Amino acid sequence: MHSSTRLLFRAAASHRTASATIQHRTLSVRPGSVFKAHHKIQPAAQASFVRWTTSHTAVPPSSDEPAKKPCCASKKTTDDQPTHHSSKVKSSLPISSLQFWSDPSIWKVASTNTFRCLIGCTVGDMGMLFYLQSQHPEMSPGLAMAAAMTSGVLTSITLETVLLRFSRASAMTWQAAFKTATGMSLISMLTMEAVENAVDYHLMGWNNIDLYSPLFWQAIGWSALAGWSAPLPFNYWNLKRHGKSCH
Repeated sequence: MHSSTRLLFRAAASHRTASATIQHRTLSVRPGSVFKAHHKIQPAAQASFVRWTTSHTAVPPSSDEPAKKPCCASKKTTDDQPTHHSSKVKSSLPISSLQFWSDPSIWKVASTNTFRCLIGCTVGDMGMLFYLQSQHPEMSPGLAMAAAMTSGVLTSITLETVLLRFSRASAMTWQAAFKTATGMSLISMLTMEAVENAVDYHLMGWNNIDLYSPLFWQAIGWSALAGWSAPLPFNYWNLKRHGKSCH
């Protein structure tokens, strides 16, 4: 009787000790990997814990699955296509070949760039010429044309800076836009203004401004057309050969 009682007391004490030990055990588990226990436990309890951990742990997706493409991956890039300011397309064809001068896309970009330059140069150049002829008629034509060409370069840089700053395609800051504008080809701008002034002087002479005369406006039109045409081959060549434009 006494031995049976002692056995029951011993079994109860062992059960309480085992329960307390399991409660104070610390397990270090990493999802998807083999866990390590700081204390040894029975194989049956370990297997039960593994099954519970596996069923409650999120399994990461397999690395073999193909990654989803972003929504904009289908959009084609146009980095290799010429833009209004530069082109990555460079040609090694000889300049004397007809094929070198037969690229419609390059002609289109060069024409657009030259026209933008024409607007800025013409406003400053012709405006200064008209002012000097009306307010300072004693000034020599050569000196007046030099001042007009300087004014044309400044207005062209100013206009290009504003266009680059507020253009959605470029989205430049004021500093970057001004730096790009000052990098425009002076050869193109000075050639344009020199031809404009020469044609205007040939058609109208000096100190002969008449805003109501059709000949006056025809002279401006012919001067602008000549100024646009003069640097156009150079701008085409620079864009085709070196991938650089006048802007």
